[in-house]
Amino acid sequence: MSRFIVIILLSSSLSIFGQERLKMTIGAEKTVPIMGYNAPLTHSPGWENNQFCEAVKSLHPGILRYPGGSNSFYWDWKKGRTKNFGELSQNIIKINPDYTSEYLETNAQTGKDSFWKQIKRYNRKNYTSNTISQFSQGAQHTQSKVIFVLNIISSTLNDQLKMLEEAKLYGLEIDRIEIGNEINHKHKLLQEIYPNIKTYADTCEVWINRIRESFPNVKIGVVGGSKGIFKNWNQVLTNRLSTYQNIGFVLHYYPIFSETVDLNNALEYQQFIATTATDLEKKLQNWAWHQTQSFPTWVTEYNIIEKGNKTLHNTWAHGLFTAMQVHHLIQKTNAEVFTFHSIGFDKFTPFSAIDLTSKKNTKYEKTASGLSTSLWNKLTQNATSMQSIQLNNPSWSLSHSSSFNPIFAYKVTGEKQKLFICNTSETAYRITLIDVGINGGEIEQYSGSLTHDVRGELNQGDDWKVTKKAVKNTIEIPPYSITLIEE
Repeated sequence: MSRFIVIILLSSSLSIFGQERLKMTIGAEKTVPIMGYNAPLTHSPGWENNQFCEAVKSLHPGILRYPGGSNSFYWDWKKGRTKNFGELSQNIIKINPDYTSEYLETNAQTGKDSFWKQIKRYNRKNYTSNTISQFSQGAQHTQSKVIFVLNIISSTLNDQLKMLEEAKLYGLEIDRIEIGNEINHKHKLLQEIYPNIKTYADTCEVWINRIRESFPNVKIGVVGGSKGIFKNWNQVLTNRLSTYQNIGFVLHYYPIFSETVDLNNALEYQQFIATTATDLEKKLQNWAWHQTQSFPTWVTEYNIIEKGNKTLHNTWAHGLFTAMQVHHLIQKTNAEVFTFHSIGFDKFTPFSAIDLTSKKNTKYEKTASGLSTSLWNKLTQNATSMQSIQLNNPSWSLSHSSSFNPIFAYKVTGEKQKLFICNTSETAYRITLIDVGINGGEIEQYSGSLTHDVRGELNQGDDWKVTKKAVKNTIEIPPYSITLIEE
């Protein structure tokens, strides 16, 4: 009997120690980012929904973005919703006398510009109210800080200051704000109000100075990116704001996939994951992001856009991609903020960290990107320092001139030591925690097939494995896995 037990233990050991060992070496110091989610609730349950609130809390967000992105153009914070056609007309008809309520409503039905599409989408008869009072309950329940996106399109500086004062009365810290959202995008209304970078820079200076009279220590994000017709955007804005303190440049990043990706084809999968580096490098160069290097970067929206058949969204490959996306943004920018787009929509599952659409399965389960972002949130929560980890695994050769490392890792220190490692390759490895000064701890690990449709963190199956247990020094890192170890 004892001999039989020895054979079993030996076989178990060989399953781990027969794998190639990854050597880990502590590398460069990185800024510990604060991480969380966009919180537009037009298409989501309200904060009074306890099940939804608990689901958001389970993501461990460090920060929430209110009221969201493009909805901020039309946001009425007193009512907790976007303005209807009549209300919007009252605010913007002085910009263009054609913008009557009837004109807006008529063109919203047929207009192709993003302005018309947005106001059609946001003018819902049934909407979820997201007032400052309600939002404060959600932020406090989830113990999250807040980024306020100010409405510099259909509101006034005085009105937005009142919103910030209201938020303070409800116990929210006025820590970070953004001066508008995607002002440098092609958009009929935005270009009428901000036809050039000078107009936006003028607005930024006026608003920053007034806001800091009431909130002197607030950190302020300005829209970054020399895009489209605004070729000198970053150059002008960095020059204008060079003497200001606590200014960040806001970056939004969505790689676009127009062609179907066959996740069962090894080369197509590798090229998909490598897009997190190759596409980002191209975009940063096109946007002249190097000009912002003396300022921190705020990544307040990121995800993917998939056109045509939605074969990538919510696959485990999407979760791996999201994790790798954060890694390369940390490596290639001065990122200190990440807010994933988005917590959840009841109609747009692809842009969700929580599934709000499922009819067959229980709602409020984490999606693939919800799992990967929640692990990033756990890593950075209460951390005081972060270091990248150098690894000795082989890189992928994608072409004659380029290669890509499919594995990355970070260590943080603070209340606890933690290690985050993401293996997007098809190879299993083992690691020795003492390499980075960790003696053991609790492991949370997810691995599975690339095409697995993720439905929460506990579901098991032949193509999906979840491991949560205490571990000692030697750990297995499976193929296609994300691992978090807390000492």
